[in-house]
Amino acid sequence: MKKMLFCLLSLCFGLTAFAQENLLENGGFEDGIPAVVTGQKNTQGKWLAYYQAQRGGIETSECEGFKGKGLKVTVNKCEKPVWDNYIYQNLSLEPGQYEITFYAKASKNAAERTSLRVMIKPSTAPYLGDFKSPWSPKKKVTTEWQQFTQKFTITDDQEGVDNARFLITLEEPDIDFFIDEVTLTKIK
Repeated sequence: MKKMLFCLLSLCFGLTAFAQENLLENGGFEDGIPAVVTGQKNTQGKWLAYYQAQRGGIETSECEGFKGKGLKVTVNKCEKPVWDNYIYQNLSLEPGQYEITFYAKASKNAAERTSLRVMIKPSTAPYLGDFKSPWSPKKKVTTEWQQFTQKFTITDDQEGVDNARFLITLEEPDIDFFIDEVTLTKIK
């Protein structure tokens, strides 16, 4: 009995030791939802939601997530193309290999695969170029929760990684997006 208990404790400790740290704060939105802003702000360790007023705007609210609380982002109906609505968080990165994982669904099936994009880019203007931008999921966002995962590499010669911005852009008007369990981990 003691031997079995020891094995179980060792296994639990081993799995915890190899768990990778989420570089994003509040990736499950359990500690609140992003405030909506119309100007660029430094968000070190905090989510914000940004939109350009002439693009219709977005609204954020809490919802039931994939696990616990989640984030609901409503992209308002708009006559102009919607391409500058996003939630974001600033952070510092270093060269290496990373993995982005999150869960998402929509109030109706998205018309385009590119209706939701993920970007990592320098957070200072003018932008120096994107590290992996944009990345669009290989599958459409549907009305059912789906997991989206992407790996990417930041090399030594890429500038601005110490002042990077993680963005999820929402590019389809008149739809609600639901997002939860957003993680960015360094894997190498």
